[in-house]
This record gives sequence, structure tokens and C-alpha cells, in this order.
Amino acid sequence: MTNLTRRGFVGLGAMAALSGCAALPRGAPVQDEVLASTRGKEMGFAVYPVTRAFLADYARWPSPVPPGPGWLARRRGPASAVIVAGDRLELTIWDSEENSLLTPPGQRMTRMTDVVVAPDGTIFLPYVDALHVAGMTPETARAEIQKRLSGIVPSVQVQLRLVSGRRNSVDLVGGVRNPGRYPLEDRDTTILSLLALGGGVSEGLRNPQVRLLRGGRTYRISLARLVADPSRDTTLRGGDKVVIEADTRHFLALGAATREELIYFPSDSLTAIEALSLAGGISDTRADPR
Repeated sequence: MTNLTRRGFVGLGAMAALSGCAALPRGAPVQDEVLASTRGKEMGFAVYPVTRAFLADYARWPSPVPPGPGWLARRRGPASAVIVAGDRLELTIWDSEENSLLTPPGQRMTRMTDVVVAPDGTIFLPYVDALHVAGMTPETARAEIQKRLSGIVPSVQVQLRLVSGRRNSVDLVGGVRNPGRYPLEDRDTTILSLLALGGGVSEGLRNPQVRLLRGGRTYRISLARLVADPSRDTTLRGGDKVVIEADTRHFLALGAATREELIYFPSDSLTAIEALSLAGGISDTRADPR
């Protein structure tokens, strides 16, 4: 076989190898292959060109996540607690009389612990019977109890301590260092104050989202927006539940990008250029910058 013939066979073999490489798996399809797949009858997706003319149509697309109730604005409340059913009162009763009806012999004071506010808002006191205290501040209830007891023992003095029950507390469910149930010290406690009591948001939580569960409804906002605008630092109510969780929104980076994977949103909003940057940019050898 002549050298020319040998070179001819080598050339044909190289061409065959190159044609075979075209069918090997690649990192991204070419444009013609993508558009060809949209012409099938049973296709489960559609391809739209991203152009300025198409942006108006895209803006009318429905959101994939149903919108929830709007966030609650900040409303300043009184800087005092209010007694509700289920709370407990701890009473210390002082009496300077020698033969007192309220204190043990030889003592000038007596304590009544674990006085539970009944569902009808009343408490029971010896020699007084039922006394309605629900809706009162601790100071108002203390003055009213002392007034009732002074009809029996004129020199009586009363101290009162409120121990909040479930209806006067909020639950910090998760996403913080110290989750748990926290009593409302007053009616002006806000979400950011609660997060501070819980030790702050857990480190490494991706774009933390705040969820407030109240009255069968869920309100949502990002922690970044909550911190940036004091008017959104809503006042809590007894029975509220607060959850801090990572942002679950994501997009898929496919095709001629450096990274082909699921990428989570690092912030509330994301532009196409920012998304391309998170995907590592376009591949120099496979992408068409246009």
C-alpha cells in the first residue's frame, strides 16, 4: 500500500472519529436542538425567547407561589401587661395587726402563690370571694385586691406578681439559638425584641424569612426588610407563633453555564444578570454571548 493510500485511510478514520464525537454527551444542547424539541406533540414544556418585546408578557404570568396576607405594620401598644385567663398571680399580703385574719400567728405577712385566673376572668380570695381581674393591668389588680381586703383588715398592704400563661405568651418556634415560649412583658413587645430574647437568628441561615402565625393566618416577610424598615416591626399578641426559616426559592441553572445545578435565592430579589453570575457565568467554549 502506497503512502498516499495510507494517508487516505488515516484521514477517513479521523473524520469518522470526529463525527462520532458529535453524538457524545455534552454540557449543553445547541439552539437548534432546543427549538426542535418544542415542535413535538407531547412536549411538557415551552421555550420563549428572552427579549425586550417579551418582557411585558412575562410580567403578566401568574406567580408560582400563591400570595399570602400582607405583612402587619407596627402599631405601638401600652407599656404594661394585661391579665388574661390562664395567667397566674403571686400575692404577698402584709398586715401589722397582732391578731390578723390573713397572716399566721407571729408573722406580719402571708403569700398566696399559683392563684390562677379562671376562664371567666376571676380569682378567688379568702373573705372576698370571686374578684374579676381579667383585662386589668397588674397594678390596677393589686390596688383592687388591696381595696377589697382593707374592708376586713384596714392596715393590709398587697404586692402582686404576674406570671404569664399561654394566652399571654408567644412561641418562638425555630431558626434562633434559644427557641421556646416567651411571656409578653408588656403590650408593646415586637418581633425584633422577641428575636433578641431568643438569642438572635441562627448563623448560616440563607436569607432568613420571618413567618408570623396569628388567628389561622400566616404573614411573611424577610428579615432584611424587617430590619431595614422599623414600621414593619409589628407588635406581638398573646398566642402568636414566630418561625424563622431559610428562603426556599430557587432556580435551575442549565445549559452553557459554568454551574449546572439548583441555586437558592441569596436575597429577596434577583436579576437575570445576578442569576447568571451565581451560575458562574457562561462557558467560554460552549456559550453564545448573544
